[in-house]
This record gives sequence, structure tokens and C-alpha cells, in this order.
Amino acid sequence: MPSDPTRQVRRANARADTKERAHVLAAKLERNIAATADQRAVLTKAFEHPIVVEPHRDHHAYTLGADAFYCGLATGDAHAMMGLMSTGPANVARLLLDAAKAAPNIYVTRLWPRIIDANRDEYEARGRYVSWQRRWARYKEDHDDFVDRNSSGDDSWRDLHMTSGQRHLVQDSAVMLDIDIPEAMTRGRAHDWLMRHGANVVYRKGAVS
Repeated sequence: MPSDPTRQVRRANARADTKERAHVLAAKLERNIAATADQRAVLTKAFEHPIVVEPHRDHHAYTLGADAFYCGLATGDAHAMMGLMSTGPANVARLLLDAAKAAPNIYVTRLWPRIIDANRDEYEARGRYVSWQRRWARYKEDHDDFVDRNSSGDDSWRDLHMTSGQRHLVQDSAVMLDIDIPEAMTRGRAHDWLMRHGANVVYRKGAVS
């Protein structure tokens, strides 16, 4: 029996309506994708051609540190992470491989908190010592540079208040040596103290504060 012409027309209209709505949806999706691609292009250009020619001095640290932060590390883990890295590439590689056995498909950065927590006291002690070594070396370099530039031999600087850098280095050195922190020193006396005690600072696990 021939089909009802009216029904055929309705079906044809329905198909046409469905096709039209599909075209509209496809066009909408294409516009969204194009907008996303355009936004990405703009962002890429923004990063490649920043308005500020020189980024903040800590720009690279922030960018690299973000990955570690979102994988579970925080500011309080800085010394422990530094201490872990100071144990050498062979040891770090071994620890990573051992940790990966329990989670072979995990994102590598997520392994750092697990490794650190397994021996946190040791790594923090190592990290504090490495941090002190770096600041000590920087202080010595600054002082030697100052001496080279001070051709007149003027030592009036010795009577000035000690610098913030000296104060923190003195405090940390005293903690590492497990001795009392000296107070109220001039810049010259602080320098003499650092020269006298700096060479005595060695790595000790018990120096974790």
C-alpha cells in the first residue's frame, strides 16, 4: 500500500530540520574551536613578545616551581629537595627507580614528595648545609670584591651596623655550629666572626632546626 504523502512530507521536513540543526551545531563548534585557537595564538605571542622586556628575576623559578607545587611540594620542602639533590645523580636515580616500582605510570614529579618523606630529616639537614655553603661563598665573593674596590684602605665601614645578609649568615652559622648567636655586632665585628667561624661549619645531621 502506498505511503501517505503527508507522512512522507513530514518525514522529509524532519530530516531537513535535523540536518539544518546539525549544520548550525557544527558551525557553532567550529567557531568555538577557532576562537580557542585564536586565543592560544594570542597567548603565544604574548609570551614570545612580552611588554616588559626583562621579566621578573624570579620568573623562571616561578614557572619551573609551579610543576613541583602542583605535584605536592611546597616552600617548606625546599631544603629537603636541595638536600636530596646533593646526594648525587646515581643515588637520586636509584631512589626514583625504587619509588617508580610501586607506581610505574605516575607522573615523575609526583614521586619527589614520597622520596623526601621517606628520609626527610636527613635531606633537610643536607639542604640547610648546602644552602649555607652557597650563602657563605656569595658573602666571601662580595667581600673580596669590596676589598679590591676599596683601594684607599678606608675601614670606616667596620663601625657601621651589620648588614641584613651578615645577620642571617651569622645566625645560620651559629645554628650549624650549635653555639650561641652573637648579638649587637658592628659590620666589622660580624665580618671577623664570620671569617673566624665559617671554616668550622661542616655538615651535621643534628643541625636541623
